[in-house]
Amino acid sequence: EIDTFFEHLEKVHGIFLQPGFNPKVKACTLSLDPVSFLPRPMLVYISISALDVFKHLILTLLGFIKCRSSSDVIFWYRPSASGSTRNPMAFFHGIAPCGQLFYLPLILSVAGGGALFLFSNEGVDMSMSLSAPSEDAVTSAVEEAASKYEPGKHLTLVGHSLGSCPCTWLLRRPLSVPIAQLVLLDPVTLYLSHPAVAVNFVYKTALKGFMERVIYYGASTELYIAHYLKRNFWWYRNEMWLEDIPSSIPVSVFLSKSDEIVDCELVARGLRKQREMGEIGDNVEIIELDGGHARMIAEPSTWRLIRAQLL
Repeated sequence: EIDTFFEHLEKVHGIFLQPGFNPKVKACTLSLDPVSFLPRPMLVYISISALDVFKHLILTLLGFIKCRSSSDVIFWYRPSASGSTRNPMAFFHGIAPCGQLFYLPLILSVAGGGALFLFSNEGVDMSMSLSAPSEDAVTSAVEEAASKYEPGKHLTLVGHSLGSCPCTWLLRRPLSVPIAQLVLLDPVTLYLSHPAVAVNFVYKTALKGFMERVIYYGASTELYIAHYLKRNFWWYRNEMWLEDIPSSIPVSVFLSKSDEIVDCELVARGLRKQREMGEIGDNVEIIELDGGHARMIAEPSTWRLIRAQLL
């Protein structure tokens, strides 16, 4: 299998690997490397727990109900407003304290009165949990939630950053719930086999700029997040191939030009090349925005662009 891989590199891409060993080249063996983290004061987790209580209060006041699927995945559900014609939306958050809390302005702005499912990933919300929802558990939970609360309706999938991984899982499988469209915000799943995402988030130590330091000290070196990425993130199960998505499903890809984690230039160039080669069609739209990773979460001007894409 490896020989076939090398032959493909040589014949198709003109890449020839010379025999030998280079001690300066280090492999990123994500699931085998030790879990590296920087300890936090207990006060940090007490503060996040207080914020989580605030999140529960806000979501309840906004009309959401907290649910737990038979596969033990937590999600919040709010039915559509009267007269709304929007498809129900399933939202998957990225790495963030308290999960959906800081996404709420974006979510409420783009939903347009449609029904909402907000799925939780306790492994990356700093809730002091070493548990992580599996691929089977999440796909089962989405099917169960949609069938129970919004039967017969098509589902819009929206994922930000790491939240694009559940979208990959759902699109890979034959679901009982039809998918209406896919919206990816700062997705880490495209060209994931390229080392940029792993290096920039997990292995990078030469930090430049304020945001890279925020990502390093605030997220990638936090104990529970580091554990999730080293022991529950399987890149070969998370990489998304847009050419495998049926052309009947509209796909909107929002990229940040100065993304500190995703190599936006690589992804955008690769997608344009795939379009030229006919591998992806007109159902895929690429939107490049100014700013760094997650900046679009806080910009109302971007919310309007996202809302315009939703069916």
